Amino acid sequence: MNFKHTRDSLIANLSVQSIGIVTFLLIPNILSKEQYAQIIYMGVLFSFASLAHLGIPFVYTIIMPRLYYKNEELLIKEHDQTFFWFIASTAFLCSILMSIIHYLKFQNIYFSLLIVILYPAYALVNFFLSRLTIKSDFKKYKNATIKRSFATFIIIPFTFFFNTLGWIFARIITELVVIFSSKEFTFPKFTIKFSLLKDHFIDGFFLVGNFVFYSQLLDCAKLYASSFYDIKVLSQYGLVASGFAIFTGLLGAYNVPETIEILRTIKDEPSSRIDKMMSTLYITLPMVLFLIILADLFTPYLYRLFFPKYHLNTLILSYYLYSGLFLPMIIYLNAIFSGMQKISYQFFISLFSFLLSYFTVFMLRKNLNIESAALAQFITVTLFSFILLLSAFIIFSEVISHKIRKLFLLVITSILPLLIYIFAKRLLLGIPQG
Repeated sequence: MNFKHTRDSLIANLSVQSIGIVTFLLIPNILSKEQYAQIIYMGVLFSFASLAHLGIPFVYTIIMPRLYYKNEELLIKEHDQTFFWFIASTAFLCSILMSIIHYLKFQNIYFSLLIVILYPAYALVNFFLSRLTIKSDFKKYKNATIKRSFATFIIIPFTFFFNTLGWIFARIITELVVIFSSKEFTFPKFTIKFSLLKDHFIDGFFLVGNFVFYSQLLDCAKLYASSFYDIKVLSQYGLVASGFAIFTGLLGAYNVPETIEILRTIKDEPSSRIDKMMSTLYITLPMVLFLIILADLFTPYLYRLFFPKYHLNTLILSYYLYSGLFLPMIIYLNAIFSGMQKISYQFFISLFSFLLSYFTVFMLRKNLNIESAALAQFITVTLFSFILLLSAFIIFSEVISHKIRKLFLLVITSILPLLIYIFAKRLLLGIPQG
């Protein structure tokens, strides 16, 4: 793992999370529970918006690292032009649909209309940032991300004076400032080569399906809360999910350089790359577990201190935290499946795990309180990570050695210590009930 790239990626994400912490502490206290629920619901809609792009952003992130690695300048230019304008067009069309859905639920006409501006701007900034990471230009990525983070500060006064309307208007300003003030964010010549899109349609279908099921699985508790619970409970889940996103954002940033390296080299040297990934996990997972335990012991007090009006059920927070343990392993394994062009396997594994999460929350709701959605997320994300791992062992068996040893080391460095901690916490402290 390149130390400079990891450092720049972490600094960029730390700037995002630092501003995120400030807004996370202030926005829920400025808005009412009902107003905050509108923002949470918009986030749920955004999480499904990738369907509109037919998987093209994911195709871009997978094929472009190798094109840059081989310095295929003509192909790079061709893909940049086509993919950029296709994403821009579909983002606009999708934003209209999201605007209508949001209005039907909350009848906030101005907020809903502004989604038509926010989502396309948001999608384009994400495209530009992904292009910088693909090129391994993490210094420019860091600078652009820091600029985006500091521009986000205007959300606080705008929300204070204009509530939800101020919040979304400030978000739009933030994205537009980044787009028009960053020299590296250049609009390519308008060209959409439909034959290129056609060539990648099948891969795009599997990739977007995998992403939707995979991303919803990793945050399925909030999805189910928005479906099954009332607005006050949804605001609890939204509050926990926002805090959890800060934690997982840092984990993701730490693993971005390694993920790009996997995509670049996995086809040329699969055995050594997988061995290196496993060695990294033996170190990373115990570190993540340590952070999860600290957060589980201390953050309930912080939530009560900063968000007293939400009356948070702390079991929701605990189950969310536990579900983050295997995120590094999931990120690496997804990169291996993508890099080895086994995208259809990813899709069906994610689909099965997502359906399993729905079945799990349905069964738990019969016997548990509002924390059933969070517990379902913990159970199914854990199962998903090991299904993904065992599938990799089977599908890539020719290039993976000492499978039993690798699995044993993962168990004793991650899930076994977590289960011991959960049992000890229950035995010594009891299970908090909110």
